[in-house]
Amino acid sequence: MDLEQRNGRGARKGNIVAKEYAGNKVKAYVYAVLRTLDAYKLNLLHNKQQFIDQLKRNRLGARRLDEGAISEDSGMNFAEWMAVVSGNTDLLQKAKLEGRIAALESEQTIFMRTRHEAQSQLQRYTAEIGRRDAMLERLKRDWDYINEVAPPDAKGKRANPLRIDGVESADIVAHGKRLVEIDRTVNTGDDYQKIGTLFDFRILVRTERMQKDGLALTVNKFMVEGLDGIKYTFNNGHLAAEPKTAATNFIRALDTIPSLMATYEKEKKQFTRDIPTFEQQIAAVWPKEEELKRLKAEAESLTRKIQLDIAQKQQEMQAKTADNGNGLKIENAEVVDEVVKPSKAEPLSTASESQEEPPEEREHVVSPPESDFIRNHILLVRPATNMKAKGPKI
Repeated sequence: MDLEQRNGRGARKGNIVAKEYAGNKVKAYVYAVLRTLDAYKLNLLHNKQQFIDQLKRNRLGARRLDEGAISEDSGMNFAEWMAVVSGNTDLLQKAKLEGRIAALESEQTIFMRTRHEAQSQLQRYTAEIGRRDAMLERLKRDWDYINEVAPPDAKGKRANPLRIDGVESADIVAHGKRLVEIDRTVNTGDDYQKIGTLFDFRILVRTERMQKDGLALTVNKFMVEGLDGIKYTFNNGHLAAEPKTAATNFIRALDTIPSLMATYEKEKKQFTRDIPTFEQQIAAVWPKEEELKRLKAEAESLTRKIQLDIAQKQQEMQAKTADNGNGLKIENAEVVDEVVKPSKAEPLSTASESQEEPPEEREHVVSPPESDFIRNHILLVRPATNMKAKGPKI
């Protein structure tokens, strides 16, 4: 049994005997006296470290604190110590069975917990796959619409019919200048505000608050909203300072749809890959179920045997006690009657006067009920006249 406790002064610095004659080592011995509970204190120390290890290693089955077992790290729990020191092999066997049962129940709890977690993960992964399928469908709709209204040319470029509110010119640079002005002057107060269109998509701007070097700042972010409400951004929504480049921000944001679709497809594959594992864990059956039932049956049978032995020993003890009570002999003493009667030579008045005698000269014995075990086994006696009184005998 490994007790992670201090070994006292012997293992401290300054032990010259250990340094000179024992290779600077101190041996620590743990003693347990047979048929006593001296080891209970040692087991308490063991349990203190045992439950800490269980907490650190996450070995608690259903919040159960295992107090140690013979089969685990050479430890012994309190029940096993009692069985050892009592000398009853049935008790020791029962303690071992209970330790094994507790270990199997802990494994069963972990198994059931793992299966429950697998069920939760399966539900979550299934929901995530459904959300990604819905997102992919929305992205595909936007992408198909763009390719329909503005297919790319031979160089892969698309038309950019950007229209910003308040700009009458068809020049893209004019629209870019208006965007730069909006970026510099508009504050939407954290709300989305429509400022233009691109095809049938809305151009939006939103003012966000941020902290930089301990200062509260506001920044405008621009985005284009798809047919189903998906908001696409380029460069994290920040505009370029140059008007012509700023005007291309939204068409370039729409060109990120394929990469977004690829990201969602990859995530969907990752979730789908783990689905069979969860299904296998859910369908699994704990392989030690029969062993646990068998051990429980053995423990119950052994418990009944121990109870019968205890009952038999109690009957034997009661029989011995009865025999000792019937064969009890009191030498040099006479038994006092239940009621003290006056002598025939004395008148009745003498008996009444005797009540006023000192307490040590008066005698009065009340017959105890037969149901009182202790009283039935106690005899009050009066010493013989020729012997010195030595008190009552039991």
